[in-house]
Amino acid sequence: MVSLSLAPAVAHADGPVVPARRPAAPDTVWYGHQVLLVDALSATVLVAGAAGDSSLVALTGAGGLFLAAPSVHLAHDRPGTAFASLGIRAVLPVFGAVIGYQAAGRCHEGPRESFQILGDCVLHGYAEAAAGGMIGLGLASATDAFFLSHEERKPPRPVDGVQISSIAPRIDPRSQSVSFHLGGAF
Repeated sequence: MVSLSLAPAVAHADGPVVPARRPAAPDTVWYGHQVLLVDALSATVLVAGAAGDSSLVALTGAGGLFLAAPSVHLAHDRPGTAFASLGIRAVLPVFGAVIGYQAAGRCHEGPRESFQILGDCVLHGYAEAAAGGMIGLGLASATDAFFLSHEERKPPRPVDGVQISSIAPRIDPRSQSVSFHLGGAF
C-alpha cells in the first residue's frame, strides 16, 4: 500500500518519517477599539462644529478623522501602520467622492444656459460626492480598525528590576483621597 502526504515531513535517521510541526502563530492583541473611539470622537466634534456654525471646531474634528487613528498606531510603536492608516484615510474618501459624483449622472441644463454664467448645473453631483466621500471615510475607518490594528503581544517590561503587573487608581470619597496601587512581583 502506498500513501501520499502533502504535509512537510522530517526524516529521522533512526525512525519513521514524522510530519513537521508548524510554528505557533504569534499571539496578537487587537487595539481597533482605540481607533474606533478616536474616530467616533472626531466625527462627533466635526458634526458639533458644523451644527454650531463653528468652522474651527468642525476643522478640528475633520483633522481628527485623518490624524487621530495614525496617532494611535504611533502610540503602539507602529509607524508603518500609521502611514498606511493615513494613506487609506486620504485615498478611500476621494475614491468614494468620485464614485458618488459619477453616480449622479450627467446634468441636463435648461434652456437658459446661454444667459447664465455658471449654468443650472453648478451644484450638480455635490451631494452625491459628499455621500460617497463619507462612505469612503467609513470604509477607511473600518479597514483601519479591523485589519490594521493588530500587534504582537509583548511581555511586560521590568522597571529597574521590578516586574509591575498592574496599576490601578483608587478613589475614596469618604476621605476625599485619590491614590494609585501597584501590584506585582518585587
